Amino acid sequence: MYSDGVTDQFCESSMRKYGQVRLKKLFTDIQALSMEEQGQVLAKAMLDWRGSRDMQDDQTVVGL
Repeated sequence: MYSDGVTDQFCESSMRKYGQVRLKKLFTDIQALSMEEQGQVLAKAMLDWRGSRDMQDDQTVVGL
């Protein structure tokens, strides 16, 4: 489960949103990792995507 703040985050260089397709692919790619590792990879992906841009909205991801 995730908030729209994750998918609506704009990229620094292309001004495109992160989007549901990209996020779901990331979830698939990291599913074999521990929850802690998944959190680290997700946080890095979000930072890399937005670059020096401010966060557009709150970002929440809940994993079970």
